[in-house]
Amino acid sequence: MNEANKRGPYIVKDHKIVYQNPWTTFYEDSVVRPDGKDGIWGIANVGPGTAILALDKNRNVYLANGYMYANDKEMLVLPGGKRDEGESSLDCAKRELEEELGLQSEEWVHLGSYHVYPAIIEDETNIYLALNATEHTASDPDGENFTIKKIPLSKAVTMVMNGDIHHAMAAQAIMQACYYFQKN
Repeated sequence: MNEANKRGPYIVKDHKIVYQNPWTTFYEDSVVRPDGKDGIWGIANVGPGTAILALDKNRNVYLANGYMYANDKEMLVLPGGKRDEGESSLDCAKRELEEELGLQSEEWVHLGSYHVYPAIIEDETNIYLALNATEHTASDPDGENFTIKKIPLSKAVTMVMNGDIHHAMAAQAIMQACYYFQKN
């Protein structure tokens, strides 16, 4: 079998788009599994994006509170979104922070690049700390209608540990922010 038809230990017999919109492309691959049996993989490609944990000079974190359609509930989440074509991850972070929460920062720390659910989602999200964030004006071009929740970092850590913050990237960023401040 041609190497172009391999994906790790799988042989890809067919790769097709089953649905596409401006934010997500869904694929279905017909494969031969490593055990030699036929199988399928469903893949959601959401592309590269960013997520931002903004902190003010007093170490209050700013989270977006809003209705999350896919999970049918209101949640505290990080602002963020998909990178535009040719846009750097940092420029995307700056844009998303201003659009969604109306905040700006001149001091940025890259916390790392993460994958949400790598078995079925093709993505890469760069998480940033926006330090000494200040208020500006939110533009909300996507109509997400977030409210801003300002929470002391220590309380946000307790909320993560108690399971009150359900957004995995928010939990990750809050714990990494603690670690960052312990080290610096």
